[in-house]
Amino acid sequence: WIGEPLFGGIANYYNESHLGLVRYRPDKRRLFNEERYIDNTESTDVTARADTRNEIDFPIKAGDFNIVPYAVARPGYWDGAYKGGAGARMFGSAGVRTGTQFWRLYEDVVSELFDVNGVRHVVRPEATGWISSTNRPSRELHPFDEGIETIDDFHGSSLALRQKWQTKRGGPGNWTVVDWIRFDAELNVFGDAPEGLGPIGRYYDSRPENSIARSHVRTDFMYRISDTTAILSDTNFDLNDGDMDLFNISYAVERTPRLSYFIGYRRIHDTRSHLVGFGANYELTSKYRTAVRTYYDLERSKVEQFDISLIRKWPRWYTALTFGLDNIDENISLSFSMWPEGAPQMAIGDGRRLAGLAESTGIRPED
Repeated sequence: WIGEPLFGGIANYYNESHLGLVRYRPDKRRLFNEERYIDNTESTDVTARADTRNEIDFPIKAGDFNIVPYAVARPGYWDGAYKGGAGARMFGSAGVRTGTQFWRLYEDVVSELFDVNGVRHVVRPEATGWISSTNRPSRELHPFDEGIETIDDFHGSSLALRQKWQTKRGGPGNWTVVDWIRFDAELNVFGDAPEGLGPIGRYYDSRPENSIARSHVRTDFMYRISDTTAILSDTNFDLNDGDMDLFNISYAVERTPRLSYFIGYRRIHDTRSHLVGFGANYELTSKYRTAVRTYYDLERSKVEQFDISLIRKWPRWYTALTFGLDNIDENISLSFSMWPEGAPQMAIGDGRRLAGLAESTGIRPED
């Protein structure tokens, strides 16, 4: 349930529930487990699990500001916990989100070279603060699903300034408003963070408990050169160790509805990686699409990763066949994935990562 109104519209209710059987088999590779430095070498038998997340929001309009206090309750039960035997968990969180928006129009800013015909500058300040508590840390549970067993009771706050500069393009009779430049900056600070976190912090506004609780400053930039071409960049500066942990910049092109490609550079501080990447998505027919991704490490002078996927559309299903070459772990793989239309979370295999390609050949920022 998403945003169900309660009490005549005073509050909104959100619910996500899971009931079923799960089993954990550890990856033989011991580098990372999702975003966490965890060496989960223990397997499980089939485990019965019940979990339900319930959130109530109370939106308040105070002048130009939107203020949303909220509370979360998440009980769960497993008939086999990490240390053996049955176990229950209660997770609770409470916080407040606030934000506003204002803008200014500059009609006299015109440039034929940059295809700019007036500029509208939109500014959105946002702030969030929350606390949480649980009776069972994530390390006592097997990580069956990211965002369920992996949550912990840290607290934190986030300050964000989101800006975009819009302009008109297309010419008389065909004017459309486009986001010409976008620049977002976030300051995310966490307290009482659990041990064993991954090296790069991340904050998720819709579910703060899913965040990777390393304090950081994050930026996200987009410059749209034309309707089909854009420059994308994002950075992550870690406040814990004072390093620029992540820097990405990409040149992305969508020349036709059938073809998209990008070339980019990625620097990852913790692995001392300097990667040049290339990717392309192409619609072969109305039923088949293909995607290619490769990364070359300038520091180590070798191809670190190469993937090519073939996606097939069925009446209500999608399937994908992926060939992968991973020189980090010295693996060659051939994998099969499938997922129902409109429900990539029910994927078997690597369907969640490939689900976006089933609907569009467009290059996504996370690529």
